[in-house]
Amino acid sequence: MTFDWQTLKTVGDELSLTDDEAHLRSAISRYYYAPYCSTKYYLVNIGHQEYLGPKGSHGKLQKELQNSPDYNEQQLGDLLEKLFKKRVDADYLTEKDGKTLDENYFENEIEDVQTKSDDALRLVAILKNNPPRHRF
Repeated sequence: MTFDWQTLKTVGDELSLTDDEAHLRSAISRYYYAPYCSTKYYLVNIGHQEYLGPKGSHGKLQKELQNSPDYNEQQLGDLLEKLFKKRVDADYLTEKDGKTLDENYFENEIEDVQTKSDDALRLVAILKNNPPRHRF
């Protein structure tokens, strides 16, 4: 059985129903990993096995997509980069990092992250159904 990485988006939706900071931070992380892992497997399925490696693959994947001649891949790379930054904040950011974190910081971020995740997953679906010719 193959895991459907897009189901992480559903987990993010469930976690985002609360305004508890721990749940919102976890939701943001799930909203990133749903399109990131879906994108990795999209690339693997069209012949780029190297994207299964965990170390350094986030930036490498983003840059390759951003430098693609295909507009949908460029947009996907940009969305993944933005989502990655939000995920890093959700996983690690504290007041000691020089950013002012009011009690609603992650609550204010969640809608934007949801939208970007939805947009990225939509692009992955488009690319899976119609991969760019330059990849072959």
